[in-house]
Amino acid sequence: MYTTDHLPQANRFPLVMTVVDAVAAGARTHEEVAAAVGGYRKRQGAYYRKAAELLGLVSLESPDHIVLTPAGRRFVAMTPAEKHLHITRQLVRLGLIGKIVDELKAKPQGLTREEIHGLVATLVPGTTPKMIQRRTSTILSWLKYFGLISERQGQVRLTSLPLDFAMWEVESGVQQAVCNHQKSRPQPRLLKGLNAMHKPDPVPTGRDGPSVYVVDAAKVERAECAHERLVRSMALHLLSQNLLPRRNAYIDLYTRSDAEEWLFEMKSCTPQNIHSQVRSGLAQLYEYRYLQRMRPTAHLILVLETQPPPDSAWLVDYLVRDREIAVIWATPDNGFAYPDTCAYMVRGLRL
Repeated sequence: MYTTDHLPQANRFPLVMTVVDAVAAGARTHEEVAAAVGGYRKRQGAYYRKAAELLGLVSLESPDHIVLTPAGRRFVAMTPAEKHLHITRQLVRLGLIGKIVDELKAKPQGLTREEIHGLVATLVPGTTPKMIQRRTSTILSWLKYFGLISERQGQVRLTSLPLDFAMWEVESGVQQAVCNHQKSRPQPRLLKGLNAMHKPDPVPTGRDGPSVYVVDAAKVERAECAHERLVRSMALHLLSQNLLPRRNAYIDLYTRSDAEEWLFEMKSCTPQNIHSQVRSGLAQLYEYRYLQRMRPTAHLILVLETQPPPDSAWLVDYLVRDREIAVIWATPDNGFAYPDTCAYMVRGLRL
């Protein structure tokens, strides 16, 4: 169970960040914080301080003396993209707010505000209906601000999730890759009805019953690890360019700027399987752009483990010129290369 202290009262999330910046610059009292966030009264300054405290960024050393926490000190040193990433990660795991996100994950069709009010009422017993409505409105405004939910025709739906930190951590500007295949794969997150649209294929059958496929475990492990290296390398590059990388159980990476958005599909490949891998990536890019209701102008990016061999030049030309899909491949220096013909699609990524 939770208490009302777990229900934020700060409606304007950017002002929560202003509190953190003000404390980093020397503000210590609630009056100083209230002045920093726009001349609010001391009580309202306390609302925004409590919100920053809920996120673990500030704390009270005494009734009217506010300081940065160790996490807060690391936070103020982050780039804007890293800050955005850190906060979205906090929100989806933050106690009561995380419970709401979990419920939205489980209900791809969405929830009404009344259903969310009911959920909060069960989690915070003894709270008045009016307080639940006000505080829930604040929580939803935070989730909307970070693009995690949308609200249409009375239904609140989960629209995206932050980068999957089961793969790596971003702490104090240091990124550490994790490629551990002994861990179980994460369960698919339910986004915009994807679960309903992705039915498992029936097991193939032969004369003597179900067919059995023998998979080379070493090849699977190599492919999966190569895939995660591609995802990680691109995500770290995006962070270095102040672009926020996002990921869910279906989409390898997604990012956007003020003017453009990009959807990435990573493919490990060898000269022997490049054609099949490209065909698979082509279908996935189209499917995911449609199912996630992205704009038709979103750039589709296929990222390959190695440069396509010369006899596959026609395949690259087909993807770029006919399908308008950018083809990128990893280089030995941990960078990325691409043909000049798709430069216009990836210019904003500054590869």
